[in-house]
Amino acid sequence: MKKLSKENIDKFLQYYHDFHDSYIVNIYYDIVNSKIDLILDVVWSGDPILNGKIYETNEVHLKLVCYGVCKYMGKNISSWEYINQCFLDYINFEGEKKLCFATAKNNPLVYVVCDVIEYEEVA
Repeated sequence: MKKLSKENIDKFLQYYHDFHDSYIVNIYYDIVNSKIDLILDVVWSGDPILNGKIYETNEVHLKLVCYGVCKYMGKNISSWEYINQCFLDYINFEGEKKLCFATAKNNPLVYVVCDVIEYEEVA
């Protein structure tokens, strides 16, 4: 797994196109270990290829693992609720720098504030 940091967040978001048109498939919350696993179906990754009039978008499954979860909010998610543009950045949370992942900057379906996020593409 790869760890997100200040140095690679922008490149990560660019590679996965801010999760545009993607959606969360599963959320696993391990309360005892303050850990959340998010499985996303990511529609756009890498450089899309124009094939005639249709873009090949390089769909992948991505696992985000959030460690040291400080805050979590999740609404009921329906199968038609896609991410338009996610929010992923360091924020000031109770006087400390923490990572925040949210499905949107305003009114997200899911958001997590945590110490560390790691990710990997999965089958």
